[in-house]
Amino acid sequence: MITDYESLVDKIDVISQDAYRMGRIEGVRYDPHDYNILGLIVKCEKEVSNMVGAGSSKSRILLRPENFEVHDVLLIGDTVEDAKSYIQPDVDTMSSVDNLISMQVATADDKLLGVIKGVQLDLGGWYVHSFTIKLDKEAHAPLGLKKLLLSKEISGIMADHISVVSDKVHLTLTMDEVKDVMQLPE
Repeated sequence: MITDYESLVDKIDVISQDAYRMGRIEGVRYDPHDYNILGLIVKCEKEVSNMVGAGSSKSRILLRPENFEVHDVLLIGDTVEDAKSYIQPDVDTMSSVDNLISMQVATADDKLLGVIKGVQLDLGGWYVHSFTIKLDKEAHAPLGLKKLLLSKEISGIMADHISVVSDKVHLTLTMDEVKDVMQLPE
């Protein structure tokens, strides 16, 4: 189940099987080594925070349920009591998907591709799937795209294509290789 990060964060409430509003999804934590999702950052409601022992009201927890459905809310298949077994405290030192958005992206041949505009998540497999890149105007010609007044975006850049994240996101792909994997919006 591929989900756009933007459609999930600050828009979706988490509801337990026993009908508690656990809180709202505020972000996603991931492991920067393999891009596996560690959990959804949920700002707990006071009552739920007390039930799960998460500390003060409005504490943030990491939630990674096995059984869930996403509609206009995220419905977990467990009661709050059962969910305690996989709820963890949120730690700010863990990497957040939010920090990737707006980062510059450079190719393996050290050319600026653009900036990350969107992130797609695979919540079925719990990993960061791919990225939407807003192209730098200098990247249009090497990718065989005509320059237009409006900036183009591409998708098809997978988390596996990242070699390292530092001040920029560095890809394992050259600009020519990006041309082979990129997808243009319809």
